[in-house]
Amino acid sequence: MPTCWYVQTYAQRSERGGSTPVKRTTIKDVALAAGVDVSTVSRAIHGNTRISLETRDRVAAAIRDLDYRPNVAARAMVTRRTHTFAFLVPDLSDPNVAEFASGAEARAREEGFSMLVAGYRPRDARYRPDESFFREHRVDGILLMSPRHYPAAAFDLPVATLEEARVDNRGGGALVGELLRGLGHRVVAFVGGQHDSPHARERVLGLQRTLDAEAIVRYGDWSAESGRTLTTSLLAERPDVTAIFAASDSVALGVIHALHAAGVAIPGDVSVIGFDDQAVSRHCWPALTTISQPLRAVGATAFGLLRRRIEGHEPDPAPPLPVYLIERGSTGPVRTS
Repeated sequence: MPTCWYVQTYAQRSERGGSTPVKRTTIKDVALAAGVDVSTVSRAIHGNTRISLETRDRVAAAIRDLDYRPNVAARAMVTRRTHTFAFLVPDLSDPNVAEFASGAEARAREEGFSMLVAGYRPRDARYRPDESFFREHRVDGILLMSPRHYPAAAFDLPVATLEEARVDNRGGGALVGELLRGLGHRVVAFVGGQHDSPHARERVLGLQRTLDAEAIVRYGDWSAESGRTLTTSLLAERPDVTAIFAASDSVALGVIHALHAAGVAIPGDVSVIGFDDQAVSRHCWPALTTISQPLRAVGATAFGLLRRRIEGHEPDPAPPLPVYLIERGSTGPVRTS
């Protein structure tokens, strides 16, 4: 077991002669002050449940009475918090997940928190972190992508989801509809995203609001493979389609692949629009017109909601984060001949 030590305050160092070096307090000093042995202090600091509450309180009191700044483990024992949270994600390979995680981790670090990332499979309970995972890491709360994949009721901990960090999905869909209507498109399809996803549904509603005609909707998931298979079947069913709005940039890559494979010109025959503004959207061919959403801000906002719940407060709903239309080479006017 590593030794836990505590740094004396500046005032205490000054009382002993300014910058004169002083011996750092060790776990033995804490044990002496608490009237227990070193192994008991170590077990108490690391949350061993076989240590009585009375003993834990004595050790915690000794730390406070010594007026030292504890390390992370000792501070967790005193405050009953570790300042650590778990971010559970269904697909570690998803580029959006990296952006969400980066935003959440950056804000968490500013507020003195650390982040653990754990993967799981939404439809396979064998690949979900269980209670022992959260007990072992003693996390203060959990950040989820979606409660539909991993119900919050399964935890006895504060929970927040990225879906609560709302992006103006409906506004993004409306921007797509306005663009396509202005380019003369009337046979427009939306592909990808799960049918029960509020993100996908809101994007469809925004699209419908600004189109002159009813959109064709084909739900699937958020992968490029979904975009490819949905577009292949769509071309067979509706060869008159002139524009496809993909639920995400990843889906759009599959759409573009299927159109190229079928010999369909982009944007001459079919225009394509994505949603996210991933880095790859600037480098595919043609470069992808897309709706840019602030992925890192989503992660940061979601952590802010979680932090409030960890502190025992129910946060106010987050205002929708703005999105922007980025026009590139994958969209153009509808072919008239």
